[in-house]
Amino acid sequence: ADTRGVVIETIGRIADPSAVEVLIACLEDESAPRMEEWRICDLAAAALERIGTPEAQDAVVEWRREQQPTEQFNPAIIADIDENDDIASDRLSLAPPVSPDLEAQTRILVEALRVSDTHQQHAAAKALREFARELSVQNIDDNRVVYALADALRDNDAVIRWAVVEAIAWLQDSSALPILHEALHDKHF
Repeated sequence: ADTRGVVIETIGRIADPSAVEVLIACLEDESAPRMEEWRICDLAAAALERIGTPEAQDAVVEWRREQQPTEQFNPAIIADIDENDDIASDRLSLAPPVSPDLEAQTRILVEALRVSDTHQQHAAAKALREFARELSVQNIDDNRVVYALADALRDNDAVIRWAVVEAIAWLQDSSALPILHEALHDKHF
């Protein structure tokens, strides 16, 4: 449920109506990610509210009639990514994404996540998130980056999957929705 929660938040940030059907299915999942106080269904409801189509809104209204969401749930949790988020990396330096081969840069950053040292792994995750953030800030849109991240989303390591979903969230690229939809159906999430 941990990465599922992040995937749902990411889908909510992208706010593409094509995700409505997948999110409606998540309204039935009452499990809660370990580091979250909200259940998967609460996160899905917030994402659907953010998408805001009539179908999405109707599904949330129906869901609320059937069960009480987590007490004091705030749908604003699916807000824009905090640009002041601490993204400094103390062990991994990252040049600005000016390389013409963004796919190779992405794969190098993902590979840096595959270390046994927890501090190095977290530093690599921050570097990957910063890389995606810079791409977003510079309005660089390259589907090869999304596809390189998609490969890593299938990794067995939960930290790697988490970092990849965060990077996809920064990109806010709707071409990632099918990959995120697939991740929601994966029992390891």
